[in-house]
Amino acid sequence: MRFRESTGRIIDSMAAKEAQHFSNQSPDWLRKTRLDRRGSLGSFTRHGRAPMGSGRAMTFTERLRYRLEYAGFRLVQAAATALPLEAVSLSSGIAWRLIAPRLYRQERALRNLALAYPEMPLTERKRLTADMWENLGRTFAESFHLKEIVAENRIRLEPEGRFDAIADGGPFVA
Repeated sequence: MRFRESTGRIIDSMAAKEAQHFSNQSPDWLRKTRLDRRGSLGSFTRHGRAPMGSGRAMTFTERLRYRLEYAGFRLVQAAATALPLEAVSLSSGIAWRLIAPRLYRQERALRNLALAYPEMPLTERKRLTADMWENLGRTFAESFHLKEIVAENRIRLEPEGRFDAIADGGPFVA
């Protein structure tokens, strides 16, 4: 049996099995890999790379959407790195608190809270999810300032005794 690598080189199954030790995946990686219609491990097309394992080329609108998402992310990244840490954290937290409850994931979060805490009233669940979205927004914005956060020693791990137990090979639960 012959396979086409993502580089385009054709190899036989024995060579693929011999080369498996270079892979980070499990020994049966070859069986689990979905080959596309052309028999290649990757789905390269003349218009770019299709989603892994899909076996089809991306449409123009998909490529455009991904490029616009990337451009939007880079714009947010530039703005987040230009602003001071406190300002970007506050503004991102407020934006996520206002926008995220209107997205489809809000319903999932409310359902999960209802399953976990059936006695909790709806208003309390909504308040909790709003706090969750704000925290997620702050964390997102602060991730662009990690070097600054570490340099200013803003990270404090408590209690330090737990980390000594890890170093000694003991169990650890955060």
